[in-house]
Amino acid sequence: MKYRLLILFTILFLLLAWHLNTITEDAYISFRYAWHFAEGLGFRWNPGDPPVEGFTNFMWTMILAGMHILGLDMEITSRILGLIFAVSTLVVVWCMAGRYCSGGRWWKYTGAVFLALSPPFASWASSRLETAMFTFLVTLGIFLYFIFYETGKYRFLWSVILLSAALTRPEGLLFFIILAIHLLITQKFNKNNIITLLPFIVPFILFEIWRIIYFGEFLPNIFYAKTGFTSAMFLRGLKYTLKFFLVTAVPILGILTLFRLRKPWGLILTICALYCFYVIAVGGDYMHYFRFFVPIMPLMALLAGEGFNRLREKKAVLGYSIGIILTALMIFGAFYPFGIKPSAVIAEPKPLYYIPAKPMLMFERYQAARLKLLGETFAGVQRPGESMATSAIGIIGYVTELNIYDFHGLTDPYVAKRRNPNMGKGDPAHEKLDFAYTISLKPTYVMFTREFKHFPMDRMTMLHSITGVGVWGDINTGYNISELDSILADYEVINWRLNDEVNGETGYYPFFARKGRFHWEDQAPYKPQLPLKPPHGIPEELPEDWEKIQKERMKGKQ
Repeated sequence: MKYRLLILFTILFLLLAWHLNTITEDAYISFRYAWHFAEGLGFRWNPGDPPVEGFTNFMWTMILAGMHILGLDMEITSRILGLIFAVSTLVVVWCMAGRYCSGGRWWKYTGAVFLALSPPFASWASSRLETAMFTFLVTLGIFLYFIFYETGKYRFLWSVILLSAALTRPEGLLFFIILAIHLLITQKFNKNNIITLLPFIVPFILFEIWRIIYFGEFLPNIFYAKTGFTSAMFLRGLKYTLKFFLVTAVPILGILTLFRLRKPWGLILTICALYCFYVIAVGGDYMHYFRFFVPIMPLMALLAGEGFNRLREKKAVLGYSIGIILTALMIFGAFYPFGIKPSAVIAEPKPLYYIPAKPMLMFERYQAARLKLLGETFAGVQRPGESMATSAIGIIGYVTELNIYDFHGLTDPYVAKRRNPNMGKGDPAHEKLDFAYTISLKPTYVMFTREFKHFPMDRMTMLHSITGVGVWGDINTGYNISELDSILADYEVINWRLNDEVNGETGYYPFFARKGRFHWEDQAPYKPQLPLKPPHGIPEELPEDWEKIQKERMKGKQ
């Protein structure tokens, strides 16, 4: 009976994962690194540049490189692997529930049911990022540790699994440290216990030595780009955590286990609490559905299931009522908010100029399709040795062969290590910037936005939009208009008329290109509209022969 239930809820989980499937732009950063490594270029973001660890998922990137070597499509295979890891996590939680949770018959599996119906867990299973793999490794490693602690079995296996987790994401080290301290405190600090920890400690130290020799840093470059440890970051992380507790409701129900901390619930609560503090310290995340909390959602689901059963056994009516409310909240979260953005207020929607009035998960899909279109368009006109400066480096970097310069330093150690006293007051991962430095690298193209405009943009209108804050995707450089005009003196505004069939939008896409890059005789693939230089101001309506007039005007100036 219990296995039939497991199959049933696995099917429900897969349906929810299909409904909430997402395409994360950041996943393509790892794709580009994996592609370059598989082609023998090493861990280089741009061919010929020094190695830089612009990713935080070493083992996942290595798996992606293996896919490329085998001739597999990384976009498709990474999604399949994510679902496999998520289902495997569900199986591990089912086994943990059967072993540790109270409640007769199938009631003890309530925590696994909560996980199967969890929108964040389902959505991130198909994101093409390492989230599902990391969650599986952490959950399995903790479960094997519990078994080792009780029976002596899997003495080394649990630490090897957590080593894999630590090589997948840096946070994996935190889980190992917690369990190692627990082992050494609750049991004797002796030679046997030290040997038990060596399968993690020795390889991890060797990996760190290699990382320092190869990259020159103890931590991934992204860590420096995203963190600053200011009071504002701490407050933002706290806000992020409180939203997670209020929106998901699962952790709140799990708090009921505090009234009777028998094994292993005390250790599980400690792990969750310390991990929450870590999330607060790093300032939270900007992606939908609380990505940073997904790795401990299996543990929190178990806590919620145990809390529900304890309440149900003592006060049945209240217990069932809370369970129904919790399930309703998860269903509500899966369909109405459709991906709650945990930070940064979205501007009021205005067609073409601003982001569409769509919830965050829909916007992830929207921008992935838009960046794919832009990447294919630039790939159609790129020339050997050309480059681009942009804040959207993932899909553009993977689809094109351009050298990509990241405004926010994810792949640039110089920008990543710049001090920003205002860290925590902007959007996470997008706060560090040295615009003049990035332009000094002389990129061929400068991409400020991924939005279409109603009309072609002239130079001053573009500069105004860059200094403004209201247009999502435009980079607020910190310079005024005259300073920007001077920094971009060697660049001109280009407008392409593009049709985004996936998102159902057609409009003008403006960007800066080095002067002389485009000429009227160029016949670019994908038919980007010929470079246009509109008159000052934006007219209410353009005449039908406006493009022809502009072409003749430009010919007269040559």
